[in-house]
Amino acid sequence: MKVIVIVTALVLAAAPLHAQRGGGGFGGGGGFGAPQASPFQAFADALGLDKKTQTPQAEAWFTAAAAEAAPVAQQILTLRQNLLNAEVGGQPGDVKPASDAYKSAVAKMVAIEAAYFAKVYATLKPNQQAKAEKAFDVLSGIFRVSSTPRGFGGRATGGRGGQRPGGAGEGGDQ
Repeated sequence: MKVIVIVTALVLAAAPLHAQRGGGGFGGGGGFGAPQASPFQAFADALGLDKKTQTPQAEAWFTAAAAEAAPVAQQILTLRQNLLNAEVGGQPGDVKPASDAYKSAVAKMVAIEAAYFAKVYATLKPNQQAKAEKAFDVLSGIFRVSSTPRGFGGRATGGRGGQRPGGAGEGGDQ
């Protein structure tokens, strides 16, 4: 039973890392070759947003969502560490409360992402709506703060396995 709890804790602690990269702010990059699009730009490109009419509003909503997500992202990092400390420290009574708090914070983050996506989706034309699933994959985890030191970690993959260029860091990525 204890092995299952430890594996569960490690999966919960590692799952957010799977959807992020270890590098800088909204600009992403961190590799060789051509500079990568920012996470917002990758999202806008995935939807094919019109740069003059749709992108400015979507970017303003993105900035507001990132500001709302920042304290939640920090909370997630703290709760992830608390969960790991409870498990490694042999404090089984602390694992469930830490796990529940962590799940709650992650749910808040997902709600912020979904609310942002819903605003943007409402402005899309039918041909853009057809691209929504791919774009949501790009958006998944975009506001998470990486706990990986700068320069470490690889390319991010979105929630359903799609590659997400760049990586959000300070200012809001889980």
